[in-house]
Amino acid sequence: MTSLPASVEAHLTEAGFAPTEITALRKLLEGEALTLRELAAKTGKSTGVLDLAVRKLMGRGIVTREIFNDTPKYLVKSLDAVLKWMRDDMEAKHSLLARKERDFESFIASLEADKRRPDMEYFEGREGVEQAYGKLLDCVEGKQLLRFYPVTCREEDDPLRDFRVQYFRERHKRSIFSRVIAQDTPLGRRYRSRDAFEYRETVLVPESEFPYDFEKIIVGNVIACFTVSEERAYFIHSPELAKSERELFEVTWRKAKAAAGAPVQSVSSVQQTAAIPLGTKTMSVMREFFLSRKSLVLFAICAILAAGITFGLYQHNYNLNLQRVREKAMAIAATAAPEFDASDLGELQGMADVRKPVYRKVVEQLRDIRQRNTDVRYAYVLRPTDDPYFYQFVADADSLDIHADIDLNEDGLRNDMVPPGYVFYDKDYPDSALARGQISPAADELPYDNLWGTCIAGHAPIMDEDGKSISVIGVDIDASEVSQLSRETFSPLSFFIGLFLVFVLLRLMAFNWPLLSKNLHVRRSC
Repeated sequence: MTSLPASVEAHLTEAGFAPTEITALRKLLEGEALTLRELAAKTGKSTGVLDLAVRKLMGRGIVTREIFNDTPKYLVKSLDAVLKWMRDDMEAKHSLLARKERDFESFIASLEADKRRPDMEYFEGREGVEQAYGKLLDCVEGKQLLRFYPVTCREEDDPLRDFRVQYFRERHKRSIFSRVIAQDTPLGRRYRSRDAFEYRETVLVPESEFPYDFEKIIVGNVIACFTVSEERAYFIHSPELAKSERELFEVTWRKAKAAAGAPVQSVSSVQQTAAIPLGTKTMSVMREFFLSRKSLVLFAICAILAAGITFGLYQHNYNLNLQRVREKAMAIAATAAPEFDASDLGELQGMADVRKPVYRKVVEQLRDIRQRNTDVRYAYVLRPTDDPYFYQFVADADSLDIHADIDLNEDGLRNDMVPPGYVFYDKDYPDSALARGQISPAADELPYDNLWGTCIAGHAPIMDEDGKSISVIGVDIDASEVSQLSRETFSPLSFFIGLFLVFVLLRLMAFNWPLLSKNLHVRRSC
């Protein structure tokens, strides 16, 4: 006997022989019959482990057990037994591999058959239906969506109304145009009337020629069916069926367009691209522009910006008109001051002087000043006292009859007459226009509130023969004159609307300049 060849030993290992079995077989192949103890001594293995290994080798028909002198020993008569076992093992493996190959071929064949079967997807509930609509957009080919739609309610009564608004925005964002076939009913015609705003085109067919009571959409290789009232939807993935449905749609579409007297494209051109009217493009863009969340934020920003600029311009205009009224009040006071005689004013010191003819003369002069200048509300003469904060009235244009029961300032109180000697308190001395008016013509910087209303007062000094200021004439112009002038020269509402529209137009131009350019080109061509 020879030792176990290395190649055979490798094959045995691949065939599943344990190392102990190979070790025992290697020793037995040396040609000597061995007991378990002798085998254990040669291999260094325990008799228990070797007994199990030898039993397995005997089961494979490689090792035999014989009795020598009443002692059982184990031996391998030749390598033929090993080779025979290996040959039988290889045939068994080949048979197993052949069977597996046949099973795999059968599996592949079944897969090929399954590929030809339509794949189905189901969606249930409100969220499931919305998910189905959204998933359709990912299946669109050629930037158009074909839809059979039975219009059973107004769009505002649609249970998916809010979702459809967002769906339109997403569809418009992806430039997916929708072509719809609907029934020729009042609801269908109403639905078609909104095409320009919905980035779609709808044709109507007689109810008798509309075979569906559910919504059907064809996109790519998918036929999607929706029953919104039952909150159910399902997809059929079938290239052949989708092609057939698409051809049916195109035939129905062309027939409906021909019946309406509209020009009809060839089938190939219709399938390649949807003829989207310019008006539909424009109105859909406008709808998306004006209703999107970003645009609403933009409009708010434009409104704030326009309001800020309008307010700034109005304030500038108001200040200019305020200055005009101030200069006008100063000019009237400065022009009227030389008309008064210092000696006449000196005679008017108290209540008793109202009976003097000179009192009537001075009051008539004040009335004449007010009559010549229609914007003047009050005209009066004041005399300074020893206390610079206090003045005395000398005469007032409205106080000819100091006993008249008249409410001059419309405050609800009667008898507002101011006789000679009536004290007036100047709370803003020495910065007031009244204090400055004792030296040179001056006017209030801002409208001034007093007992007689809100006015802008102009003051000028009245001089005696020696050129000394003895009194101050005052003319009050109603502060509303400033606002009236501002409104006449500046309309805040018009400026605000104009600026707001300019900002919105600029944003619209940036939003879709190619479409705007196309519209301008069409208008110039017309």
